Amino acid sequence: RTRRVGHAGTLDPFATGLLVTLCGSHTRLAGVFEGLDKSYEATVLLGVETDTHDPEGRVIGTCAVPDLERIQAVLDGFRGDIVQTPPAHSAVHVDGRRAYAIAREGGLPALSPRRVRIHSLEITEWRPPRLGLAVRCSRGTYIRALARDLAAACGSCGHLLELRRTALGTIAVGEAVSPEGFDPARHLLTAAALFRRYGLLPVVGLEPAQAEAVRRGRRIAAEGGPAGLVLCIDGEDRVVAL
Repeated sequence: RTRRVGHAGTLDPFATGLLVTLCGSHTRLAGVFEGLDKSYEATVLLGVETDTHDPEGRVIGTCAVPDLERIQAVLDGFRGDIVQTPPAHSAVHVDGRRAYAIAREGGLPALSPRRVRIHSLEITEWRPPRLGLAVRCSRGTYIRALARDLAAACGSCGHLLELRRTALGTIAVGEAVSPEGFDPARHLLTAAALFRRYGLLPVVGLEPAQAEAVRRGRRIAAEGGPAGLVLCIDGEDRVVAL
């Protein structure tokens, strides 16, 4: 009888990996996860370009495959703060519409470049024309765009063949469970347990009188407490406020 289920970050249909889901009133906490870094395992297919920059698109061009030395020479240019233009087939809003809707109709959405951060970018496999990458990046980073731009910097073309999200902040896919194997009695976490386990935010326990005051929108004294955003819980580990 769960009325609402939300998630903390979309995955492309062809991708696999970690998806943090939130149930009921906890969907209001989704914003906490938006700023967390994301980690991915990606496979780029060099020498073949598709209109969506992924395996679900239409092939629109082919190129020569660069050698490993050429690829390694351009990697540094994609580490740190970079400017990236989202793919045309993306969920970015353009004049009130999703970019992918405009692209599917044959249009060319006007997408502005954005600044993102690539914390780490390493080659994990080289089996020409397949290039394996491990990426840790900031929110708003499109790995499809990274594959597109990396191939172009090598004087080639390419698309993202496979993508797996391995972590969201400190939450790792190895601790996740498949939808088919999900058992609420074993796998469902309270917000307090989740935030404590992964250090997402400080968790502050409130006395009954404090919890009641906060629920009514009143200020309470919190001398010596952590500064900034905190998760406030009552004596039964229920979320009172953020």
